Amino acid sequence: MKTIKLIFLFTIVFLCFNCQSNSEEDPCLLQPFGDADCDGIPDTEDNCPLQANADQMDSDNDGCGDACSCD
Repeated sequence: MKTIKLIFLFTIVFLCFNCQSNSEEDPCLLQPFGDADCDGIPDTEDNCPLQANADQMDSDNDGCGDACSCD
């Protein structure tokens, strides 16, 4: 049973390091738990967290990004 736990742990660690090595190509891998739209902006700072908008444009300054305008 101990061997199975170790194999599982090593598999998880390997997968995590593998994701980090590809993070330059895919911004979603940089923040897999805090960037729902995978645009490289954390959800807590994203003005449109469910629609990708890396430029964070907000033409009417309403706090809601142009990609998902709330108006």
